[in-house]
Amino acid sequence: MRPFSIEVPPDISGCDALIHLAGEPVAGIWTPAKKRRIAETRVKGTRRVVEAIAAAELKPEVLVCGSAIGFYGDRGEEELTEGLPPGIGFLADTVQAWEAEACRTADVRVVLLRTSLVLGREAGALPLMAMPYRFGLGAQMGDGRQWVPWIHLEDIARLALFAIENMDIRGPMNASAPWPVRNADFTQMLARQLRRPPPSSVPRRSSCEPLWATCPTSCSTANACSRPWRASTASVSSFRSWRRR
Repeated sequence: MRPFSIEVPPDISGCDALIHLAGEPVAGIWTPAKKRRIAETRVKGTRRVVEAIAAAELKPEVLVCGSAIGFYGDRGEEELTEGLPPGIGFLADTVQAWEAEACRTADVRVVLLRTSLVLGREAGALPLMAMPYRFGLGAQMGDGRQWVPWIHLEDIARLALFAIENMDIRGPMNASAPWPVRNADFTQMLARQLRRPPPSSVPRRSSCEPLWATCPTSCSTANACSRPWRASTASVSSFRSWRRR
């Protein structure tokens, strides 16, 4: 890991591969300032990486750039694979601009890791999501039927390495388990694991513009039935997220 700023290109000397995931966390109250930071850190940050690659005498072989399932927007029951066009809304617009910056990279293979909800016992989204449940305030959003795409923390790291090592992988790759879950099922399972009361229901406000979110996708009203088509056609069946529960 190297120091990074959205103001100056990073030092990438000696790097054979780059994994760029920096950006303002999506979790939090979506004030205008928060939304501006979400977009600016991703777009400008990626621009600085592309500038560093362009200036490098010895370029890396591959750039694995963070992206997000938010690219697709709220698509209801539609199964989301990498070949679909973008959706609408703030996150979809942000991810489009983010990916466009990465794709400006010349003479370097680019992989766009469209990340879903990352879950790990001590890291990822789970510790933050669990907090309201520990106080008996866990809740599903709306009718709870919206899809929650997810992936285990170990698997997102392994997918990034897989993208680096496999020369035929380029462009977008959905980083999610093959079986997303409904928001209602997810919140009930989380409450059960934490030995807390069943979650209540919070009225749905907007699928594209959540007023608040303790965590992206699961605690907002986002709805994305994401399928990792490219990863599922590769040799990743041993990943934690690919095992049926």
